[in-house]
Amino acid sequence: MNYVLSSGGPSRPPSQPAGVIFADHVHEITVHADVLALLPDPATARSCLDIAEDAAGAINGTMAAAHVGADPERMIAAAEEIDLQLLREHDEGSPSQRFERVARAFEDWKQDKPGRDRLLLDDCRGDLDRCVTTECHETALVVAPCHGKHGCP
Repeated sequence: MNYVLSSGGPSRPPSQPAGVIFADHVHEITVHADVLALLPDPATARSCLDIAEDAAGAINGTMAAAHVGADPERMIAAAEEIDLQLLREHDEGSPSQRFERVARAFEDWKQDKPGRDRLLLDDCRGDLDRCVTTECHETALVVAPCHGKHGCP
């Protein structure tokens, strides 16, 4: 793991893993965006991103994107729900593999148009209710898919 170097003097905070600092920065940007694209799977990523980009442009606002995914090792849920998520790994891969597919779809989308290169992808895996609440609580508009396994209630 990479570390940010610090002299350890009284005016500087102790060294922290660079990935943690970067993740906190991305999350801070995400939760304060006007429009947020939630990306639970790669199949719906492009359409959610396009709609979020159009909405942000229409209001001259900021846009962000976040992957949300169930991770049975980080879930606080009924045993049956955790078991279902463990079975899901057989069909769709591990939570990390599912995130990597969403991240690839996000990066492909960014390459299609100039000006998207500054957008970052936040990642929240674990309990889906907690992830959605954490990512969306300050956002004015959330764009999310409404079909299939990740459908609307």
